[in-house]
Amino acid sequence: MNKYWLTLFPDTFLWTKRDKILIYNSKKNQHLILDSSNEYKRLCNDLVDLDNLYSVEIKESQLKHKSIIDFIKKIEAVEAGILVEVSEHTPKPISYYPHLKLQRDLGLIKWEHERGIGGNIASNLHELTFYLNGSKNGNDTFFKQIIHPVNSVCDLYYSGVMKFISNCNGGMLYQVNLVGNLLDYPNLDELIEWLLLKKLKIKLCLLIDDFRLDSKRLEKFASKVSINLIVTDVSKIEELTY
Repeated sequence: MNKYWLTLFPDTFLWTKRDKILIYNSKKNQHLILDSSNEYKRLCNDLVDLDNLYSVEIKESQLKHKSIIDFIKKIEAVEAGILVEVSEHTPKPISYYPHLKLQRDLGLIKWEHERGIGGNIASNLHELTFYLNGSKNGNDTFFKQIIHPVNSVCDLYYSGVMKFISNCNGGMLYQVNLVGNLLDYPNLDELIEWLLLKKLKIKLCLLIDDFRLDSKRLEKFASKVSINLIVTDVSKIEELTY
C-alpha cells in the first residue's frame, strides 16, 4: 500500500474556528475557506501539531475518500501545500509553520522600545520624520500626503525624540527629518547638536511663511544640515529675494 506526505508550505497559515477552516497562502495571496468536518479537523490538528512540522502521512486508503481528495486538491490549487508519494529513500518533509504577530497595543510597543527589545522593525528603519511642533500656517490635509507642518500648538518633548532615535540608531537609520515651525521650537539647537554627534543626516522642513531672514538661529548649522523651505504661494519666494 502506497503512502504519501501532505505538507503545507512555510508561507501558509492554517486556522480552525468553530465550523470553518481557513487556509491562507501569504506568499501568493490566495486562500480557501472550508466547512469543517471531523476528517478535516483531524488532518488540520495533525498538521499544526508542533511534532509533525506541518507534514502528515496520508495512506492510500484515505485517498479513496472523496472528501480527502477534494481537501488536498483545494490546498494544491491555492499553492498552500503539496502531496508527495513516499519512496524507500524519501525523508519526511519538514516545514516550519509561520507565527502571526499583530501589534495592537501601543503600550506594549512603547514598553518594548524602552527596554531595547522587539526592535527588529526599528533597526530596519532608514529614515525617521518628527513633527516637532505646529504652525499657524500649517495644513492638516497636506501633511497626510507630503512632509508639511501641521496646524497645531503642541510641541514634542525633545528628550522623547532622542530616546526614540536611540532605540533605532545602530541599525539602518541614516536620516532624520525635523518638521514644523522650527525657529520657535525651544530645544532645536540641542536636538540638532545631538543628532550631529550621532552622525545622522539631518533635514529641516519648514514653511517659507515661518522662515525669517533676520534669524541667526540656523546660521551655525547651515553647512551641516539640509534646510528645505516649503512653498505654497510662489509670491513668497519673490519677497525673500529683495
